[in-house]
Amino acid sequence: MRNLKNQYIKTAQNTYLKNFNSFLFHRLKYYTDLSVDSTGVIDSRILKYLAPRITRDEFNKKLQEISNTRSRFIILITTKDRKQTLNNTIDSVTKSTFTDWHIVLVDNGNDGTCKLFENDPKITAMPLNQITGCAFLARNIGLDVIDLAKRRNPINIEQQYLIILDSDDTLTDRFSLEKLSRLIDVHKIKPPAMVHGFCNYVYNYEDGSCRIGTYPEYFTNNLPEVTSLSGFFNKGPNILSAAIRLDYILNLRYPQEFSFEDNALNHKLLYRINENRDDIVCGNFSVVTKVWGFNSIAGENDKTGNSNLESSLCGIKVTGERAKIVSYLKLLDKFFIDVGL
Repeated sequence: MRNLKNQYIKTAQNTYLKNFNSFLFHRLKYYTDLSVDSTGVIDSRILKYLAPRITRDEFNKKLQEISNTRSRFIILITTKDRKQTLNNTIDSVTKSTFTDWHIVLVDNGNDGTCKLFENDPKITAMPLNQITGCAFLARNIGLDVIDLAKRRNPINIEQQYLIILDSDDTLTDRFSLEKLSRLIDVHKIKPPAMVHGFCNYVYNYEDGSCRIGTYPEYFTNNLPEVTSLSGFFNKGPNILSAAIRLDYILNLRYPQEFSFEDNALNHKLLYRINENRDDIVCGNFSVVTKVWGFNSIAGENDKTGNSNLESSLCGIKVTGERAKIVSYLKLLDKFFIDVGL
């Protein structure tokens, strides 16, 4: 409900968005938290948000579907009352030249979206029992479900990869998944922790005009590649244009933020990959096309807090609490450089 979101925003403004030091502590604590929940804790947390819309028996059946799949790509899609755009997202996957995938769909809305895919063997769909308006919760439930399913049957887990899509994204073309798969195949001895390209985006303004660009905005040697956290903000990999080796999700969850939670997950993932000395492999191609705009959740966040605050992200003016977070992220880059990250 919107009230829950507003309540969370107010809490955030009074805690980790109070000043940069609060933000820094909040983020660093999240990055370095490598704790892993037990299967029992994960199981009860999932059911808390699914029951009674899904019974225990139905839940076990869905877990089994995911547990049994040996697809190279498991694609997590979260949605909220977006039947039309969701259909476009799923169509972009089904039309791929690469067909070795399975979709896990988490429905955070109340328009009956899940029922559309009940009989599709390549889609496991689950409706949540409460509408929160916060994407991180639905994504984390999806990560919990995949995590729990793969703990039951971890065979081949280092050969499988997670892709996270929003329900208004589309794969850029029919070859996006095939290109990602080829990047994996180059490293057959030790599969890379992450393979990625970049995002195309379309930003729609209220006056009807639009801006077309890429994220990351600045590439190194024609590739969106970084080897350290300090270079991440302008030219780093993006979780929404990447595939992550599935064993990395055992302790990878989105933070409870109302804006830029993708950025935090990106940082945590990169931090862990560097700690493990695993490989990131990048390609100079677009994986996903994203649509942003004034009527999106991101655009909504521009209107929270002090509307006089302004900053720039990929050449797009952002305001309010969103502008504050962008300025904090730029200071965070300086912190990473100063401490050698």
